[in-house]
Amino acid sequence: MPNKHVMLLSVLLFAILPFSSPLSAYVNEFDAPHWNIEGYRPDYFILGNPSSKLSVSFKIRLIEDTGIYFAYSQLMFWDLWADSQPMRDLNYNPEAFYRHVFSAKDNLWLDLGVEHESNGLDGSASRGWNRVYLRYSSSKFADDRHDMFWSIKASVPWGFDSTSLEVARYRGVYEAEFSIRNVLSMLFDRNDVTIRIYPGGKYYINPLEGGQELTIRFNSAYMKPVLPIWVIQFFHGYGENLLDMSKDHVELRIGLGF
Repeated sequence: MPNKHVMLLSVLLFAILPFSSPLSAYVNEFDAPHWNIEGYRPDYFILGNPSSKLSVSFKIRLIEDTGIYFAYSQLMFWDLWADSQPMRDLNYNPEAFYRHVFSAKDNLWLDLGVEHESNGLDGSASRGWNRVYLRYSSSKFADDRHDMFWSIKASVPWGFDSTSLEVARYRGVYEAEFSIRNVLSMLFDRNDVTIRIYPGGKYYINPLEGGQELTIRFNSAYMKPVLPIWVIQFFHGYGENLLDMSKDHVELRIGLGF
């Protein structure tokens, strides 16, 4: 049977539709919203085996001329090679944070936030956690084309979800990310390389019991008018998705980024 929350959403949708004109249903195509949707985490669709991966993410400033943001990210793991091509796991990740900018030029800022992440399932398949975090980000510009970005995020799990500490065992209490842009400029027109690591283990701090992710994004000079870019991603470790977080695995995927 359908999840009760899905049934409730369906009832509300059909209740609203009779009162919606075609114009109001598509108002954002003709009349831009008054808020600006900004990029947050990378967006991409990358093919892999056994699961392909789709990432969608954005952030919105809640109060004008402040550093108060709402962000939403969603990771979808799609078993495209299975008979019925099911979605293996969907991970929902809303969050709110305050960003204090020390230097916009150097991308030097400090974020204080709270976030929830879960897979929306019931029973033994349910996975979820809440955490409060502090994230420091900065960058260094070598020249007009080559620059580096990095961030480190420390978090504290909290809440009443029975799986919160179990998720922390495979996602840890910190996350580090390092990116360098146009390091492959001799081969590609636009490109960046990103390394992301997080720990796990009994005390949530062992980098060998968490996950390691390498992502390369690029586009060739002759493909410059094409907006999507190529994405190659290699993952090793635990916790890539919530449902299978306790499984140590290696996966290589390739696809498009947006």
